[in-house]
Amino acid sequence: MTGVAHQPHEHRSDGAETQPGLVVLGHGSRDPRAAEEFATLLDLVRAAAGDQPVRGGFLELADPPIDDAIDALVADGADDVVAVPYVLFGAGHLKDDGPAVLDRARRRHPNVRFRLARDLGVHPAVLEVAEGRARESRHRSGTRAPAATDAIVVIGRGSTDPDACADAVKFVRLLGDGRGLGLVEPAFQAMSSPSLDEALDRCRLLGATHVTVLPLFLFAGVLVERIADRAHAWSAGCHGVGVTVAGHLGADPRLAALVVERQREAREGDVRMNCDLCAYRVRLPGFEDKVGTALSLAPPERSTRGWRARRAANQAAARSTEKRERPRIGLGRRLGAPPSPERDAPAVEVTGLRHVWPDGTVALAGVDLTIANRERVAVLGPNGSGKTTLVLHLVGALDRSAGTVTV
Repeated sequence: MTGVAHQPHEHRSDGAETQPGLVVLGHGSRDPRAAEEFATLLDLVRAAAGDQPVRGGFLELADPPIDDAIDALVADGADDVVAVPYVLFGAGHLKDDGPAVLDRARRRHPNVRFRLARDLGVHPAVLEVAEGRARESRHRSGTRAPAATDAIVVIGRGSTDPDACADAVKFVRLLGDGRGLGLVEPAFQAMSSPSLDEALDRCRLLGATHVTVLPLFLFAGVLVERIADRAHAWSAGCHGVGVTVAGHLGADPRLAALVVERQREAREGDVRMNCDLCAYRVRLPGFEDKVGTALSLAPPERSTRGWRARRAANQAAARSTEKRERPRIGLGRRLGAPPSPERDAPAVEVTGLRHVWPDGTVALAGVDLTIANRERVAVLGPNGSGKTTLVLHLVGALDRSAGTVTV
């Protein structure tokens, strides 16, 4: 996620090239430090976004308003605009205010295409930044190497949206997996549980003698200060546990590159959702050996999952076959069960498969594929080449436009 992204130009119906534009959608804060960090982030995004225009604005509490930022972007010449919400997880502001912002923009600029990208989300880049903040804090406190008595509490804003809270807990779990950070526990500043005090109590009961509190916030502000005050107050309560507070995520080149990646996904229709964290796609700590491992094309009943049940069934079938085919003496010749002709039939046979999506996009055309019994196959190709569509046909999840699929 380094370097400068060059956005491909699409074409309008009249054949002219479109001009992509990126607007970063921030929540907004009355704290001037947050506005300064947002301005720094925009500079980093511009450095990563190539020659396309980039603007940024806020939903509330700060200037410029997001509507003004969009109008300025259109004035810069952009007619294919992607709004990237600079929020960690999708909750009310993204799910409600984001679409409303673009609806207003479409009314003001009917000849401009507007698209809304997804949140930053549970992504390796965000995990890397969070890990770095935790290690920096441990280094400052003199805790150079995580020991059995070290712990981290990752505290997020909290939300009434269960989806956002679930993503936060998933983020904390992935941060604690394979990175050698010791015990890592989630907490929320408000609206959700556990609270910071509850998470710190849990770490103490599990034997921690030092806890790093990591604010999972993008910008500085009053809430980050309250978290630090609450953490130090808890530590001063004679618990025998030392507490240090790490820095928040802040403006970081890796997060700026992720903003540009979210724009590319929205423009190319390549929103990967939780596949960003697939062990087969990216190099996650502790799972490096899984990168690039081919996934079986076999349907669920023949997949690698549930292998114990299949092994038991195969062993039972083998014993039954052995008993059935055990030779007996009769008139000078061996007698046994005849071979099954089905054993020679292919496991998968695809002929002339064609799939067209409702918008007219041809995903597959004239695909022929034969997979023999016990043969393993890996489907390789660039994004958009139809790999997922083919697999969905093999498992019976899609209706084909033409051709046959036999599994």
